[in-house]
Amino acid sequence: MLGNSFSNGNMKGGDMQVIKNNADANHTYFEENKTIRNTTTFEFDKKFENKIVLN
Repeated sequence: MLGNSFSNGNMKGGDMQVIKNNADANHTYFEENKTIRNTTTFEFDKKFENKIVLN
């Protein structure tokens, strides 16, 4: 079996006042994270004559 998964994220966090562009001396915390993830999975099964399965 072969599988693939792709995700792309753009996340903002912190003080809601800063996120809404209303930063001041008391409201300064803000963080932004951008991620791209690509995951591939490969599964292989081998069955032998003596009925043993290798995963």
